[in-house]
Amino acid sequence: MLATDHISTYARHHCSWGFYDKYTLMEHVLAWRQLIQREQFDVVVGDFSIPAILAAESLGIRTVTIQNALWTSAFHYRLRPPEDHVIQRAISRLGLGWFSRMMSDRFGATNVINGIYQRQWARPYNSVRRALGLKPRSTYYANTEGDLVIIPDLPKIWEKYGTPSSPKYVAIGPIIWEPEETSESQGSAIRQLIESGRPFIYATLGSSGTEEMFGLLLETFRQRRDGLALALTSGGQFQSWEGWSQKPDNVFLDAYYPGRLVLGAAGCVAAINHGGSGSAYQALLTPPAKPTLMLPTHAEQQWNAEILEGMGFGVVISKHRRSPRELNRAIDRVLHAATPLQAHGYGLQA
Repeated sequence: MLATDHISTYARHHCSWGFYDKYTLMEHVLAWRQLIQREQFDVVVGDFSIPAILAAESLGIRTVTIQNALWTSAFHYRLRPPEDHVIQRAISRLGLGWFSRMMSDRFGATNVINGIYQRQWARPYNSVRRALGLKPRSTYYANTEGDLVIIPDLPKIWEKYGTPSSPKYVAIGPIIWEPEETSESQGSAIRQLIESGRPFIYATLGSSGTEEMFGLLLETFRQRRDGLALALTSGGQFQSWEGWSQKPDNVFLDAYYPGRLVLGAAGCVAAINHGGSGSAYQALLTPPAKPTLMLPTHAEQQWNAEILEGMGFGVVISKHRRSPRELNRAIDRVLHAATPLQAHGYGLQA
């Protein structure tokens, strides 16, 4: 076991540039080592707390990580370029987005580029691993993994794109979190909508919501004339935003509301979210499963949403196509789909 004072000396004198600063990383590892030694843990469980995993491994303590399959080295899916990347934005402005998507879909170009990033991102972690007397790992993803990796994704996603034969990875199905129902939520606008029996779509953007995206949803439903309503949770964000005062009558707004109670209501016909695993999986796992319109805001949500779209669970609306008109078209397409979502049989009960 490497002495703590030796590690501190390394941290002070051998820090250099990298995606993450080695000095900061080492200081976090030191803090975790002290905690683990003081509490005498038998196992360390975490998600993306790489310093905790590094510290435990350096002390010979077993580790378990809980992470989506997309962020493991055992997931095999041809990624598309992140829409918010500066190069991709430039390509889109030149009208060459189709070429970029073709290169990714046919030749896996994004995966090749991502592999280069992965090796670069792994450099500071591997520098610390060497200082701790540990063997370097080839990629950033490999550095995030514990001795056992728990996959909280739909089992069919892992079976299709993962490595289900490896004993290191165990798919347990999604882990869903939501706020508890309170007396305050029982008298809320969404509760009134649910009790009315009126058909509606449930929209939640989590912490990724922006004034622009909320404005898009309000204008989209302002333009509808078919009686369809929107149950919208804001996550308590932008409470002073003037746009709320212009909310149309068919939008029912609350800061928070238990998602399963909204999605499980008889009037709920679909869901809108950012495509992240938590919100998207909740829409699919609350019976009956709801088709989902996904508005991703960053790469992780984009890739997760595209996987779900490819398996028939919903529709992704990319950033450059977002307008009230396009969103309403997508809503109509989902609501009038010939094949019910439940008929796909992709293990939604998991």
